[in-house]
Amino acid sequence: MNQAEFLRTITQYQHPLLDSIAVVLTFLGNEEFYFLLVPLVYWCFSKTAGFRLFYIFLLSVTVNAFLKITYAILRPIGVEGVQSIFISSAEVGSHYPYDSFPSGHAQGSTTL
Repeated sequence: MNQAEFLRTITQYQHPLLDSIAVVLTFLGNEEFYFLLVPLVYWCFSKTAGFRLFYIFLLSVTVNAFLKITYAILRPIGVEGVQSIFISSAEVGSHYPYDSFPSGHAQGSTTL
């Protein structure tokens, strides 16, 4: 099964409730969430942990950008049968639409 077929299969299960859950989970992978989380850790828990978290995220973003440029895999936006919800967030990258891998959201969540 190739990528487009897999995405078509997943798209069949889309539902407004699941889309709402996806919006919340996507926010947990956004930069805005990290801009809230890192100061919270710094001020409320540990300054050392806050600085470490900041530097780890900075390293993660740098590695992610390098890998996106290296692999330059085309995003599946506009593929027939695949519904894309967050097209506007995909257009933020400087190499759009060639920046689908690795996922910044998945890598950020894993880094956290």
